[in-house]
Amino acid sequence: MTKKMRIVGLMLLMATFLLPTIVKAQDLDLTIYSDETLQETLTEENITGDFTNYQDTDDRATIYVFRQDGCLNCKNFYQYVADTLLVNYADKFRVISYEVRNNQLNNTLRMKVQDFIGEEATITPYIIIGEKTFSGFIDAEKQSQIEDAILALYNSANKYDVLEDMKNNKKDFNDVSSGIFIRTEKALSKDYSLRIINTNTKDSTITDFNHIASYDMKILDKQNNITQINNNKITIRIPIAQSYDLYKVVEIDNNGNSIEINNIEYKDGYIIFETNDLKEYLIYGKNNATDQAPNENTPDQTGNQVTENNPNTLDNVQIYVLMFLVGSIIFVSSTYLLKHKKN
Repeated sequence: MTKKMRIVGLMLLMATFLLPTIVKAQDLDLTIYSDETLQETLTEENITGDFTNYQDTDDRATIYVFRQDGCLNCKNFYQYVADTLLVNYADKFRVISYEVRNNQLNNTLRMKVQDFIGEEATITPYIIIGEKTFSGFIDAEKQSQIEDAILALYNSANKYDVLEDMKNNKKDFNDVSSGIFIRTEKALSKDYSLRIINTNTKDSTITDFNHIASYDMKILDKQNNITQINNNKITIRIPIAQSYDLYKVVEIDNNGNSIEINNIEYKDGYIIFETNDLKEYLIYGKNNATDQAPNENTPDQTGNQVTENNPNTLDNVQIYVLMFLVGSIIFVSSTYLLKHKKN
């Protein structure tokens, strides 16, 4: 019996250690969340409505609503749906709701969606219609905007669905070796990857700044071909090992010309700036207080190496360690209890 229980304990330990990897590998699985149809939500809110022309089908404009039980703004919104939308637009929309007060899993979905969209709204209801969002008290102005959004989405050739977009695409790309992170405003295919090459290129015209690093950045498709991502605002975050009073970032365009990037920011050890395409970037730093000669050998920022995109493993490693410790405690405790019971 003891030997069997030890085997079970070991299997639990292995499953605990591997669990973060399994969860991380999964795409967005909407089946694990508890959604509600409009009829179910109206019943919960004790609201009646005419569903004669209403159908819960994909050809309608989908309205996603994250709501809370007991939320007065939520109840007022659904009353508006029953009194106005069902009367005038019943054949053009459908509503899918997620209750977030009593269902923490649904609340994590809300946070994922808001992170993907780039919003931090905490007020309910949180409403998504195509690429439009609304939250809080739905006054007459917002009602008019909601109706316009329903008509625009219903009449569009490709009805944008944020949850479908999240299942098939992503906005965040990481390179673990360099620590570089980029986020695109419009989502790109999950099959794409970020390639970073440390070029160590320098601009001979810049003499009063220390050269920190130079990186050539590209997005690759599934076949490792370079993909152009024009007309898509990109936020780039580059870690800097040594802080300076002033920074300069130079972009090398396709013709080899140097163009200084404006509106760069240094925050929490990172240089942050925005661009519309990925090119080669030269990073420089300067201290006002002292007259330093250019340092061409900044630690950990030089050399010619090619790094490929990998998942961001920092959070995963912490989870692995935590889960391993929990699994170890379970295994040791079960062994001790079995021995104690036998004695």
